[in-house]
This record gives sequence, structure tokens and C-alpha cells, in this order.
Amino acid sequence: MEYYIKLRDVPDVEHLRQKVRLWEDIGVSGVTVSDHLYTSRDVDKERAVQRRHDPYVLLGAVGALSARLNLAVLVANSSYSSPYLTIRHFVELARLYGGRRVYAGFGAGWNAEEFDVLGMEMPPHAQRVERLAQTVAAARSLFDTGGVSLDGSDLTLRRAPLSPSVDEPPRLAVGGGSSAVIRVAAAHADHLDFDAPAHRLPLTRSVDGAITRSRDLERRMLTTFDDLARMRRYLDEQLTANGRARAAVTTSINITALRIQERDAADWLTALNDTYSLRLHEGHVREASRASPFFLLGSASAIRERIARYRAELGMKFLVLPDSLDTERLLRGTA
Repeated sequence: MEYYIKLRDVPDVEHLRQKVRLWEDIGVSGVTVSDHLYTSRDVDKERAVQRRHDPYVLLGAVGALSARLNLAVLVANSSYSSPYLTIRHFVELARLYGGRRVYAGFGAGWNAEEFDVLGMEMPPHAQRVERLAQTVAAARSLFDTGGVSLDGSDLTLRRAPLSPSVDEPPRLAVGGGSSAVIRVAAAHADHLDFDAPAHRLPLTRSVDGAITRSRDLERRMLTTFDDLARMRRYLDEQLTANGRARAAVTTSINITALRIQERDAADWLTALNDTYSLRLHEGHVREASRASPFFLLGSASAIRERIARYRAELGMKFLVLPDSLDTERLLRGTA
């Protein structure tokens, strides 16, 4: 099993340099950054907003500091702007550091607040997935043939070349939990980052980001290993339908929280609510600590036992772990 670090807080380049040395020392394989503009953690956005980094600038810095760490955006929202501009960022990283080190990740987007701050209304899920499908198909054509022309329902590209040119393009990734997103990955992608399935708790279309974020966390808490096993089987079925081998698409999962300590559900509830400035339900936290693949809560030995299931039952290539002292403790114990 490989481990990637989910990077969120970088005050300056010296801090990043020290982190890179640490990650290489404890056997980390790569770094991921999301493209969220910011995350509301309370109804008062001016009082409680988690600001996010530009993923391409930050990963460019990591690539310059490390000759080994892989670089992944999991994932970029395909609906904000022309995906051709986003693809260009990924290709530049691949030109600088080699395509095998770069994951060009795309998703459909889910946070209406981020659309709203850009003066956009978040489209319905089906329309966002169609945009994602066209984006990923365009990227596949650019990476495989060096060019693309596309006259889609939501995206047009006219004789667009791959620019800059690269000998080895990035690995194309998709992130999401719906059947429609899995079909997109099976048709075109090299990698799928699993998210929680919507049937557990559909997200709202509220522009109140704190509400949406709380619901997203609850949905992950309610997800089970069986849910992801069904998604894995569906991915395999779709790969077969597309004439692709099971190994053609690798997979990962982004761990929401990792905490090494013996606690009961009430303690976990307090810790998670304090961390995320939310009001989560104790029943959901209790279920997450017991069954959710997105939460690693408990003793170090119990967490290691759960991690073994990701490879055995889900065939995961890597886990994305939070940048925390508990993650460091865990990896130092498994290196």
C-alpha cells in the first residue's frame, strides 16, 4: 500500500521544504492538493473560513523540492472554466517532472457555495457529470494523440493541440462516488479516487457551505466498506464493458480523519466537531468509528488492521492521509 499526504496548510517555502524531507523519510509516495477555493466551517464565513492553496503552484514547488514524490490534484472541478486551461497546468507539471509523477484529476464539483462566489449557479448533477465526461474524453485524446476537437453539449474545442508538448503525459484521474462518474473513469481514466456514494446522504444545493460541508462529512461517516466494494465491482464491470483490463484503472481513497487514540464515540464527536467547527450527530460518528472506510479512528494496531482491508477487499493503490502528527506516527510504525 502506498501513502499520499493531503496538503492544506503551507505558510512558506521553508516549512514546505522541511515537510518534504519528513515525507520522504517516512516513506510517503506522493502529495495531493484539492482545488477548493475555500471551505466554510461556520455560517459566518468571515469568522470561520479555511482558505485553500492554488494546487498547481504548490505542487510545482513540491516537485522542485523532491525528485521522488508524486504530484496529484484530487480533484479539479471541471465546471469552473475551460478544462483546456486546467489540462495545460497538468501538462506543464508533467513536462517539468515526468508524467508518471503527475495525476491529472478531474471531478464534477459538488459545493454550490464555490459556484456562487464565482457568480455561477451550480448545474444539476447530470449536467455536471456530462461536462466531466467531455472534459475527461478531451484530456484522453490530448494525452494519447496530441490534439482534440470536440463539439459537445457543454464544451467546444477546435483543433486544440497538447501544449506544451510532453513525451510522457500525466496519468488521468477521476474522482467521485456516483455510478455515472465511475462509468466515465472506466471509459477514459487511468485512476479513480473513490468518494462516498450519494445514496447514503444526498448533498444539498445550498450556497451555505458550512451546511454542505457538514452533510458531506456525515455522508462519509455513513458509508461502509460494503458500499465501496459494490462500487469496485461496478468499476470492474464497466472496464470489461469497455474492453479494458481490471488493472487499467488504479484506485485510491481520501481519508477524512485519522486519529490514534482509544476513545469512545462521544470523545470522537467532540474532537471532530472541534476540528471542523460543525455539529455532527453522535450516531454518525459512532458508525464512522466502526465501519466507515473514510475514517481511521482508534489504536494504531486497529488502524493498521483496517488499512489491510483497503488492499485486500478494494484493491486500492494508495490512501490519501491527512498531514498530521498521527499520520506521521502511523507511517513511522509501518515503514
